[in-house]
Amino acid sequence: MAATSIVSLTLEPPAVLVCVNRATSLHNCLMLGAPLSISILSRHQRDVSRAFGGAIPCERRFEFGRWLDDARGLPMLAEAQANLECTIASLTPYGTHSIVIANVSAVLVSELVAPLIYQDGDYL
Repeated sequence: MAATSIVSLTLEPPAVLVCVNRATSLHNCLMLGAPLSISILSRHQRDVSRAFGGAIPCERRFEFGRWLDDARGLPMLAEAQANLECTIASLTPYGTHSIVIANVSAVLVSELVAPLIYQDGDYL
């Protein structure tokens, strides 16, 4: 899925927060203790954002971008701004979504700082 916002939650332990719509097919895969891979996109990865934002059927989404496996075998986007290896620590239902808190165990950061920014329905 493509998330419009991932929030740094705490430094100790390193954790992030993301909200996931419970109507998405991905939601059924989320469970406490499960591994989670987060790729923070670079400016040149708009096609990946569009594909994972729902413009492309699920079975074709990994055709966009170059993907590698992280240490646990989960997909990690090559040339992303950053990749986070996480474990789900908390799932809290709220309205139509679940608030997911994930502990970060490893980070791979690109040397070039050029994040993809989405604002007011368009990419900057």
